[in-house]
Amino acid sequence: MRMCGRLQTAICFILVVILAGCGAPPAFEVLPDEGAAMESITDGQGSDVGSDFEPTEEPITPEPWVIPDDFTERSTTTKRSPPPPPVPTGNGHGNGASSYELSAGGIRSSSDGTDQPFNENGLERLNAPEPSAPTDEVNDDEESAESTPTADDGVVLEKVYYGTNRRPQINSADRWAAYETALRRFQVLLVIGLTLCGVTFYVPRRRLLPAIVALLSLGGAAWSGRQASLEYMVASLDDDNENRRYGNEIHFVDGQHELERGYCWVSVPIKVHERGSGHMELPGMFELRADPEKHFTLQRVEQKEHSDFLQDLREAVQSSDAKHAFVFIHGYNVLFREAALRTAQLRYDLDFDGPAAFFSWPSNGSLLSYASDEETANLTERSGVLHDFLLDFINETGAESVHLIAHSMGNRLMTRAFEKLPNATNSDGHKTISQLIMAAPDVNPAEFMLLADRIRELTRARTLYASEKDIALIGSEVLRMSNYTRLGQGGASRVIIDGVQTIDASGLSRELFDLGHSYYVHPKVMQDLKHLLNSAAVAPQRPWLMSIDDYWVFRDE
Repeated sequence: MRMCGRLQTAICFILVVILAGCGAPPAFEVLPDEGAAMESITDGQGSDVGSDFEPTEEPITPEPWVIPDDFTERSTTTKRSPPPPPVPTGNGHGNGASSYELSAGGIRSSSDGTDQPFNENGLERLNAPEPSAPTDEVNDDEESAESTPTADDGVVLEKVYYGTNRRPQINSADRWAAYETALRRFQVLLVIGLTLCGVTFYVPRRRLLPAIVALLSLGGAAWSGRQASLEYMVASLDDDNENRRYGNEIHFVDGQHELERGYCWVSVPIKVHERGSGHMELPGMFELRADPEKHFTLQRVEQKEHSDFLQDLREAVQSSDAKHAFVFIHGYNVLFREAALRTAQLRYDLDFDGPAAFFSWPSNGSLLSYASDEETANLTERSGVLHDFLLDFINETGAESVHLIAHSMGNRLMTRAFEKLPNATNSDGHKTISQLIMAAPDVNPAEFMLLADRIRELTRARTLYASEKDIALIGSEVLRMSNYTRLGQGGASRVIIDGVQTIDASGLSRELFDLGHSYYVHPKVMQDLKHLLNSAAVAPQRPWLMSIDDYWVFRDE
């Protein structure tokens, strides 16, 4: 009997190895039209375009959605005679210069300020009228009605600018590398987990340890399988749409860090997303594809030459009511696409009418890569690429105010960039850098104090959000075995700095299994950030804050 049991275990093990080694892609359907897959395309009059065609027995698969190359932004500052400026598109911003609405046939926008239907590819207008000679007689009511967006489609596009020193993944092998790595990890963990399950079943004694390891291995296999599925989807869509994709390595050119600039299009699911909630709807554990009507989705990434980038950014700044912009610098364990999604969510939830941008340094996007990310952040800081990117906003756009938002390890890059940033003032003689917002900064307080005078010299206002429930920062302190706490720790470890408004967010609620490190997108913090960026209100002017000695806390509801 014992020999028979061992033989059965060996046979099961061999079968698992053979099945896991096949390397078949995950069994799910890739959404080919992630941007605007709709059931029908309308001609703007409520009728279906192509209704004269006979129905076919086989369903027609839509081609990948792309943004047309001649796509024109709709801006309230566009001067046309005599009609008034068009109504902003769907996001409630003052100008709508960087937000668009997906209609049934593509993006609702055109160079003449009216909504024209597009085909499923978004490349050509369907039933578009022939161009006519210009006339001064325009029906204001009709134009306003046509340009007023509706929320029926459930999706709004946010345009966010980026700068990065990540190496672009241009060839197909690079695009699929992450999928292959996740797939191999899934195979290995699955084999280990199933093998230990067999060992636990047949070994009469000491089953606890192999059972625990088996459960951990199977859990890791499930997580790796989902990652492989998502990477498969992303790589397929990038290949179809010819997106520029960035990896987790530093981009070197002639031995120097190369800074690439451009912008991304991110779809916001306005039907399910509550503005100001700070929540970012993403595919769940059992959702193997992104639905633009349910999830934040990165639609397209376009790299631009420096001159074209500056021209586009300058126009966006000048078209905003306050002529301002903000730059977001992410922390560790963040991929490029995650930084793009987060920046779009911030812009939408903060109701920010100026351009939003993010700087993405080559984080590995892994919870276990803290040491590697720390080294990469230090190399990025010494290269000066963040300094160059910030100069684009401070010196080249004519912005009256530039706001800086940094999270976690991103605060190290931002803090050290102040060493070389020049003094800059706007047309009113005020400092160009308006709000400096440090969210959960993973920074040594002693290091920050060395640069505090320079930071106060270059900025108008400074806000620090801290929490004693931040498990990630507690882990950072433990890893260093240092006597220094981190700047973002609250409670008894709270750091008070002259000229910096410290807000202790320890009292905010958090979700189960949350590390307490992303509280900067808590609804109360989002409300606070909205007033900081849009009205520059100081802490005493924000009634949801309560003063305790020399710091502030959020009032209980």
